[in-house]
Amino acid sequence: MANFYQHSFAGAISGLIYAVFIVSIGWAESQWTALLLFAVAIIGAFLPDLDHDEGIPVRIIFGLLATLAATLVVYWHYLKGGFALWYILIAGLLIFALVWFGIKRLFKMATHHRGIYHSIPAILIAALLAMELSRQYMDDFRLIQTIGGAMAVGYFTHLLLDEIFSAVTMTGRPFRSTRVTASPLSYRSNSLPVTLIAWALVALLIWRNLDFLKEWLPI
Repeated sequence: MANFYQHSFAGAISGLIYAVFIVSIGWAESQWTALLLFAVAIIGAFLPDLDHDEGIPVRIIFGLLATLAATLVVYWHYLKGGFALWYILIAGLLIFALVWFGIKRLFKMATHHRGIYHSIPAILIAALLAMELSRQYMDDFRLIQTIGGAMAVGYFTHLLLDEIFSAVTMTGRPFRSTRVTASPLSYRSNSLPVTLIAWALVALLIWRNLDFLKEWLPI
């Protein structure tokens, strides 16, 4: 499979092409919108490797989450007032450690590389979640659609690259598996319950975003 830098480069190229296309058809009216779509596509391009225990994406995401959580705790204590500085700093460090060592550890235990994260339903979930999140902060109908599209483009680019480089590992060594490994472009994982849950989540998110999808669906 391709490595982090190959995925980042491919995500940047696909994001650039997508952003230029959206601008050319008049769905994006500013350079900031195009830049947002470009960034979302890059994020989508490394999301599938969140299930890789030693991958760069999981370290980046959980590093950001841990830092954000610690910052929010420190800020909350500061606004509340009445707390000693040492107490606030220790609270922030404890929250950082909880996310980095605790939650990240649980996440690694609950996932395995090339599981459901590397599949067609994962593309749909990522795109629909991007739309679901966007609609909480935006009212622009078309922008919400294009953000979901950018996420799908980036995510699909990652899986396509893994399919092309499926004969090698992320370090460039020949890939040898002791079990059947699903194709990155598969519609399922090796676990039936996980597959059913994934497709149920797809159905739920489609229902949640039906207003934004109906022009593309035969309904």
